[in-house]
Amino acid sequence: MVKTIVAMLFGVAMSEGRIRSVDDLAAAYVPELKGSEYGKTPIRDLLHMSSGMTVNESSGCWQGNQIIPKQWIIDATTNRNSDPQLAPGAATPFLGYGYQVWILPESRRMFALLGAHDQYIFVDPTSKLIMVQTAVRPKPISPEDAETFHLWLTIVKQLGGGN
Repeated sequence: MVKTIVAMLFGVAMSEGRIRSVDDLAAAYVPELKGSEYGKTPIRDLLHMSSGMTVNESSGCWQGNQIIPKQWIIDATTNRNSDPQLAPGAATPFLGYGYQVWILPESRRMFALLGAHDQYIFVDPTSKLIMVQTAVRPKPISPEDAETFHLWLTIVKQLGGGN
């Protein structure tokens, strides 16, 4: 989940004018990367982890203060038509991928922050439902993962007006 939080901080940096665009190359902000493949990579691709290299509250508002720009949250958690390889079912057999955020394959926008050993944050911006699981399982991926996703989708259907 750390990568997800770092990706959200990019939105804050953009709102403060410290980063102009996710289409800028990384070297524009980290001069030490100049001349490297990372430096030649647009920030958007780094956020999607699609640079070709292996790199190991739903509106951004907290207590009435806009911490992360709302548009950044929408961009980070929505699959763009120009990125079909990141859509649910293409990025993985089930999930899509945003800016370090997993996108659920539902008819309305829902997303998840997935940590190792079954730590999850599921978000449905439409119904304002959020589910947090802080389990620590012995294996990073376990059969219980499917149960957790099923539980989330059932909660959304029952309490959030379906999908």
